[in-house]
Amino acid sequence: MPKPSEAWIFISHASSDLANVRKVRNYLEDKGASPLLFHLRSLTDPAQFWPIIEREIEVRNFFLYCESEAARSSEWVRREREVVERIRRHRPVRVGAVDVDVEPDTRSLDKFLAKLNVFPIYSSAQSERVAPYLQALRAEGFSVTDLDRLRPEFFDDRSQFLTLVKRELNRARRTGWHIIFISDEPMLPNIISEVGMSVGMAARTVLVHLGSPGGPGVVMQFRAEPVIAYRLAGDSHPSDLPRILLSLPD
Repeated sequence: MPKPSEAWIFISHASSDLANVRKVRNYLEDKGASPLLFHLRSLTDPAQFWPIIEREIEVRNFFLYCESEAARSSEWVRREREVVERIRRHRPVRVGAVDVDVEPDTRSLDKFLAKLNVFPIYSSAQSERVAPYLQALRAEGFSVTDLDRLRPEFFDDRSQFLTLVKRELNRARRTGWHIIFISDEPMLPNIISEVGMSVGMAARTVLVHLGSPGGPGVVMQFRAEPVIAYRLAGDSHPSDLPRILLSLPD
């Protein structure tokens, strides 16, 4: 399995909860994420540390709230979350929560991580066109696992390829988004059509059609399968893709 890029997560917590918050951080790191905790003992002047925290919040898209009695009464937690809410009024972000008054629930952490993980599939002929979109996802804090081995040209047996794609679709349904890039090549759309019809769990699959340059960047329907499908025109900006993922419902 290729090593994924790290997911960027800002963790909002009360300092007095640090023991359980560290368990949350360690779990996320073990899963390949890059969580950020602010616990700055060396800084006591808010004029020094608050602008740093506020700026860090503003450049992130994924936030995990460590909920507790202490957090509910913390002035600093309140300020952090006010900044997050201010950001949400202008652009989509992902916010999760875990209770740290008790032993952290890893199931809620896994559910949150699934919003950050991306598994793309595309043909080698599309590599140059797809690369800027994957880079844009990484730049916005998504964890991208590039499944290079899932290219149809690497398989002599088409059924073997379909079996592997189905397995990865099932894994993506549990642990993240599956993004399938297609263009005007005839083979890959047919394969994806078969996979979508034979696998009933494609709700977390995003089909991206890289249209011709100058074409409209509009949402399109992909038969009757439970696949979220978008057409990104050839002249669309790569940042359109992370924006779309952040806007999709959980």
